[in-house]
Amino acid sequence: MSQNRNASLDGLRGLAALCVAIGHCATNVGGMSPYLLSVHDLTTASWRDTGFRLIHVFINADAAVVLFFVLSGYVLTLSLANAQFRFASLSAYVIRRAFRLLPAAIVSAVLIGVVINASWTDILGAAFLLDYKINGPIWSLQVEVIGSALVFLLAVLTAQWRWSPLAALAVTVSAACYYPHYLVLFLPAFVLGALIRDTRPLFRGSLLVAGLLALLLADYVIGRGLAARLTQMIGAFFIVGYVATHSARVLSSSPVKFLGDISYPFYLMHILSIILIERFITLAGTKSFTAWLGLSIAVVVLTALMSMIIRRFVEIPGIRMGSRSISLASLRLNSSSPEFRQ
Repeated sequence: MSQNRNASLDGLRGLAALCVAIGHCATNVGGMSPYLLSVHDLTTASWRDTGFRLIHVFINADAAVVLFFVLSGYVLTLSLANAQFRFASLSAYVIRRAFRLLPAAIVSAVLIGVVINASWTDILGAAFLLDYKINGPIWSLQVEVIGSALVFLLAVLTAQWRWSPLAALAVTVSAACYYPHYLVLFLPAFVLGALIRDTRPLFRGSLLVAGLLALLLADYVIGRGLAARLTQMIGAFFIVGYVATHSARVLSSSPVKFLGDISYPFYLMHILSIILIERFITLAGTKSFTAWLGLSIAVVVLTALMSMIIRRFVEIPGIRMGSRSISLASLRLNSSSPEFRQ
């Protein structure tokens, strides 16, 4: 790990992945109806639905994904700081992102596809982030790909033409309002992440509390829609900005750090764990809090075990292979230049 790496950000990513898995367990057991409730529906909701809705408030899978996007915007912007933007830097960026995202996605798609007997078309679609039919979380990786390209473009515009990230924020928010498709809707989150580096004095404890409330309660109080999503993004902006500026001991503790290390395969593989466990025990629709808790524990343990294996034998080798590919491409580029031949 780099000495400059913020372990608390890794821990934040790990907790977000954990919330996604446990939140999906709540949806699987309690059904979709509690998930869709707002505060205005409580008077007519059953006590079980109300209880599952409160689980979704405090273990908010949607909010965790928004947090991922803001975090990616910040981390990718840092990685591009002081870069010399040429064709080689673009190709290196693409190679690094491809080897970061695809190896674990390919393995998870094959494993899930084999277990559910999916067609090879569906497996290949999930493996290369083209389709999320067999693994729901792939939709967010599609957004991640577009967001990664946006962050690179923003870094180039900022470095070369002094383009203001605030202008990019206005453009992406306007685009989300005009065309709120999921591939467009979440792009402001990446721009907000990119803004964190230059707004560090802004992040204080009071804004952390406000950010948590906005992130967790927006869809519950406002209801689902564009306004709630934008509110969640602002909340995630305050949270990631605070952690990036101040760190947090609990987020860099050993258990949370472990979750951070395996967060990407954990995010991809928890659906397979739910499928495997429900092959033996049918829990969907029971609306039992005990069933939700038991499923959550089993899913977390099984997913962590699978994720450790994928992390060691797929994700880390993939990252190293990407670095070697960049080095080889750079060497070939240099060897073709007149200075290298002299």
